[in-house]
Amino acid sequence: MSTKPVPRDFGLGADGRLAISPAEFLAAHKPAPRPRPGLGDLVSKIATPIARALNWDCIDPATKDLKPDSGCAGRRDALNALTLDADNIPRFDLHGGLGDVFMDLFERPVYDWLGAMKAEDRARVVFWCSNPFAPELFQWHPKREQIEVLACQNWNGSHHDTACAKALGIKPPRMNRSLVPRAPEGGLPLEFYPSPADLVVLEEIRIAAADRPIIVLAPGAGEAVRNIPRAMLGEIVSGVIVAGFFPVQIGRHYPRGSRHEPPHAAWAHDVIGRLSVPGTARLAQISAGMVTCHSAMNILAWFLRKPQLLLYPDPVGSAFFRRTTRWSFGADFPETTHCPFSAFCPHHFESFLASMKT
Repeated sequence: MSTKPVPRDFGLGADGRLAISPAEFLAAHKPAPRPRPGLGDLVSKIATPIARALNWDCIDPATKDLKPDSGCAGRRDALNALTLDADNIPRFDLHGGLGDVFMDLFERPVYDWLGAMKAEDRARVVFWCSNPFAPELFQWHPKREQIEVLACQNWNGSHHDTACAKALGIKPPRMNRSLVPRAPEGGLPLEFYPSPADLVVLEEIRIAAADRPIIVLAPGAGEAVRNIPRAMLGEIVSGVIVAGFFPVQIGRHYPRGSRHEPPHAAWAHDVIGRLSVPGTARLAQISAGMVTCHSAMNILAWFLRKPQLLLYPDPVGSAFFRRTTRWSFGADFPETTHCPFSAFCPHHFESFLASMKT
């Protein structure tokens, strides 16, 4: 376990922004030992031949292996979320962008297991994530004193796994995921753990909203061409206010290639850079609806089953929305209104407002 002091609260600086950088947080942790095979793989190695012999539905006749979307594969993947390192400390891998991390938290029993730890238990969480703020998800966890957090800094895709793993002194992560996530009507329950500074900002929002329902504006997807155009966002903000809602714009600034965070939209309540990842997730949970582009917040809104106005450029529509994929699994949810930037019209906004009334 780490012997260096871990910052427990980012706090707010004089400019109202979070005062400690992700690098400072990550620097407080040391590498973990090399892991053993996943528990799910070990169990599957024994159980799959039995399933074949019994002709269970979870076996694909063509491959003679588990169907990726079967219940058997799901149970194997859940066990693989818990990997025992060489010192018998369980390790959880969270892999991809922040949206993928949200998928892992909703699909795997990571938070549940950590929350159920006894006083003598210990665990590690390893982030292989392009978002440097993702480790905040565990910084204020009630069992944080028992959790060691590691992160592959400057991770920029799975092709970096080997190099990052070597730097951390561990094996690369396993990628065992269902093809398409599921989110039942009403959303999936998951408790996030905001910082004390987050709670101050959330209370500020509550007071400013003055009983008006909150609409979360998440117009940034990392690249200028994927962000909601400024003029379009301004029109949406005006419409939201006229309809009696309170718009709150979120976002975070950090360097990553050509990444660009949209500027604050006039008349929206600005909390850009003032909420941690769990604080932002908590805001999404208490909101009436969300305006997003194709991003981590869009994924989170689907798992929460929030009314959502989702906008994206034509290439994103062609890549992800012509058929259901892992990154468009909620496109057909009745509370989701989505379209390319080029097709956006008043009808889409009215559909979004109507979804919040139902």
